[in-house]
Amino acid sequence: DDGFFAVAAVILGLFFSDLCLNCFAWPGYPGSFNFYVDVLSTLATIPDVGWLWDLMVGTQNSLGERDLVRDSAASASTARASRILRVVRLLRLLRVAKLWLSRRTSIGRIRRRKVVPREQAERQRQQNAKNDPKQQGKGSKI
Repeated sequence: DDGFFAVAAVILGLFFSDLCLNCFAWPGYPGSFNFYVDVLSTLATIPDVGWLWDLMVGTQNSLGERDLVRDSAASASTARASRILRVVRLLRLLRVAKLWLSRRTSIGRIRRRKVVPREQAERQRQQNAKNDPKQQGKGSKI
């Protein structure tokens, strides 16, 4: 599937550029938990790019040269890598969800702020001035 490999290669490039840009943008990013999650997720996408994975592992296309033991070991390592990849993707999804929820709740607090009409606010100020003992001998400053 050359189309899938091309999309996976683009995603790998985006992950790598995201990692590099975050290193420059955030002062404490290198060495933080998010840095290691991003490194792990970037490395975990390498097996998805078939062209790159074949170059690194050196798999051969002819079935006559492969033996059963090597195929079973490769299958086990691939299964292990896919499980790790799922966990890393879940961690990235949780991080995005956390950011989304924090933004959503902060916007909700801003929207819920009570807006009082100007006349009502003036009446409240006058009422507070009448009840305030410091203001008893002074005239109103409007």
